[in-house]
Amino acid sequence: MVLDGRDLASTDTFTLVYQGVGTATFDGQNKVTFSLAANTNQALAISQTLSGFYTLQANCAGSVTISTGDTATFVLETYNRGSNFLITGQDGAYVFTGSGNVAPSNCATGIVSGTYSFNGSGFALTSGAVTGVNDVSGLMTFDGKGAATVKWYVAAAGPTAVDTLSGTYNVTSSCSGSAKLTNSAGAAYTFIFTVLASDGGFAVSGANALLMFNGNGRHL
Repeated sequence: MVLDGRDLASTDTFTLVYQGVGTATFDGQNKVTFSLAANTNQALAISQTLSGFYTLQANCAGSVTISTGDTATFVLETYNRGSNFLITGQDGAYVFTGSGNVAPSNCATGIVSGTYSFNGSGFALTSGAVTGVNDVSGLMTFDGKGAATVKWYVAAAGPTAVDTLSGTYNVTSSCSGSAKLTNSAGAAYTFIFTVLASDGGFAVSGANALLMFNGNGRHL
């Protein structure tokens, strides 16, 4: 699943921003658990487990009520015979929108292998404050064994920046993964992602002290 959130103050500035990826587990009865890794403008790579109850009607619309780990409510919609879903909701700090699909049955580091085109949108940060917006795109290359390189373009106020990152990655059996990457200047980035497809396509959230973004990667 992918989950985005934001809070707009009366001064027309973003005070809180949230971007996360992870998994949503529906038990087929009425219980649901969100297992997320999230980035905010205050903290990076936060692990969250949110649980509660869901309903779903014959018209494929329903609701999710989170009561453990947070207090939140969502409108739930499913399509593609229940294989995909959309959610929109809020808690005490954020307004959220998200989506998800059935994950592959088995995941490991090797499922993400080859070159993937990716893009996303996010925010520029300074000392934990949102100071601008950005959009990113590029290519991620994984060797299937734990090494990764990224060439990406960051569009913000001013000229588009081009950067190359390299480092390591891993994917767990639950189809969640992470990559620790560094550019030639020594700036470190953490990418957290969830595998969405059998070819390794993924949802990704990346961040360091200066930026954060959410996006998707697609196998070439």
